[in-house]
Amino acid sequence: MESKEQYQSDRDCPSKPRGGSGLLTLLFIAVVMAMVIFAANSSLFVVGSVVVEGSSTITQEEILRIAGVPERYNIFQLNTRDIKERLSGDLRIANVDVSRSFPSTIIIHVMERKPLIYVATNYGFAEMDRTGLILAAYKNLRNVNIPILTGVTLTNQYVGDPIPPGPIGDVLFFLENLDADTFNQISEVNIRADGYLSAYTTHPIQIRLGGNERLADKAKLTIDILQEINQKKLAIDYIDMNSAAPIIKARK
Repeated sequence: MESKEQYQSDRDCPSKPRGGSGLLTLLFIAVVMAMVIFAANSSLFVVGSVVVEGSSTITQEEILRIAGVPERYNIFQLNTRDIKERLSGDLRIANVDVSRSFPSTIIIHVMERKPLIYVATNYGFAEMDRTGLILAAYKNLRNVNIPILTGVTLTNQYVGDPIPPGPIGDVLFFLENLDADTFNQISEVNIRADGYLSAYTTHPIQIRLGGNERLADKAKLTIDILQEINQKKLAIDYIDMNSAAPIIKARK
């Protein structure tokens, strides 16, 4: 009988509250969520990563500076449209694409404008890309790493100005169709008053291109002929492209 009373007494006792651990769990989750939201909207520390692709002459640091990306950035606060707009305003960049990669990366892919030739101006020299856009201006040339165009002088044309179609465009088209190895061998291209084109290599070899017809074919022949000359170590005075079959004149 005593054990029955003891059982009845234990059953009637109020149970201990069971919601304490659940409340702590909810509180912990709330704190974590608050920290995540704070991190996503804070600029106090770096969140995520910014990857730069496609650049060769422009450094990653300079691209980030032009794009307006601070040293300590939060990618959730960076606007991809603004980044693209800032980079597109730089003349050295021909095209730019900015995208987000899940979960926390921004990818900046740039296509740089490549200088193709220097042209004399009334103030010094202009650096020009394949489209005829003036990328930069110099009073003097110190490091000449691309061909120089002679026979013409630009006047009243400055950085950001395009060059209208004409003989200069013909020269750019010819150079654009050369491979990198052949392009690096060209030191000068000359335009005569009548539009006759001649190129000169670093060897030096004169390449008589003539008029602006078949320039793509002449570029291909230039690649093949210079490659053979280099392989066989031939001493050549000039290459004449004005006939159906190129004439190669050996040096005496």
